Amino acid sequence: MTDLSQLKAFDLCYVATPFTLYEAGLEAAFIDACKLMGKLLDAGITNAISPIVEAYPISLHGKLDPLDMNIWKPFCAARMARCDALIVGMLPGWSLSRGVTHEIKEMTGTPQFLMNPETLSFVRDA
Repeated sequence: MTDLSQLKAFDLCYVATPFTLYEAGLEAAFIDACKLMGKLLDAGITNAISPIVEAYPISLHGKLDPLDMNIWKPFCAARMARCDALIVGMLPGWSLSRGVTHEIKEMTGTPQFLMNPETLSFVRDA
């Protein structure tokens, strides 16, 4: 896949980005995920969801532990189950992220793409 617009063929794309051990911290992980989602929206990709963009503000305002996997693992699993493609945002640390690795494994059998978060270009299939 070389054309970003081809993502529109999917009903819903799950955007995986690193979070828990993000070198710059949780807030930076959230902000960088938001920037990636903003770029996707600006490019016309309206069928993508990011668990980090959704969950981090919930954790802050709902007074939930943003690192409690008993809460967030099922939260993410419910979203992955509804998606028919996975986009891995290649933010710093993505290849070492246990969460991203888990999401890639859980979504085996669905199209998976590694995306440069700056250019929105696909490096290769994940």
